[in-house]
Amino acid sequence: MSNPAGPNADLDKSATAGRMGKASELLVAASAIISTRGQINVSTAILDDDGIDLIFPRRGHPETLSVQVKTRFSDSIQVQRGQFSIPIREETFAPAPDVYVLGVIVDVVAAVISHAWFIPSEIINNRLTPNGQNRRVVIASAKPDTKDQWAQYRIVPNQLGAHIGALLTSLQT
Repeated sequence: MSNPAGPNADLDKSATAGRMGKASELLVAASAIISTRGQINVSTAILDDDGIDLIFPRRGHPETLSVQVKTRFSDSIQVQRGQFSIPIREETFAPAPDVYVLGVIVDVVAAVISHAWFIPSEIINNRLTPNGQNRRVVIASAKPDTKDQWAQYRIVPNQLGAHIGALLTSLQT
């Protein structure tokens, strides 16, 4: 069966999603570096087979936070309905005290992070079991007055760097 949108439509969609995802990761990285005036650094893996997109160390300290970034965009139907879904593939999920999942909603017009959830991987591991597609799915409300189980992990986007810095400090030996 041929694809009415053309033979490369699925490839184009996948390439666009990959580009937008990588751009969002870089937006997160830049935000953390700038908001801490360079006190936090960011590394990325050439390959993210382990599902880790960004690694955050504090300058002069060995402790790191490993972060899997999951992005949705403000023009998606789900986000416009006030919901945010974070599917996490079991194959790339390895909970640990220094591993977090960062869910962000990016405003596509302003090119800024409008919402963020910074969730410890161990909490996700304890609260969710893999579904039939072998994914754990965090479903959070993006509504300001939400009291869902993920509300306590919501952070103000411009406080992302400070939040990461505080977590890194808590890991120091």
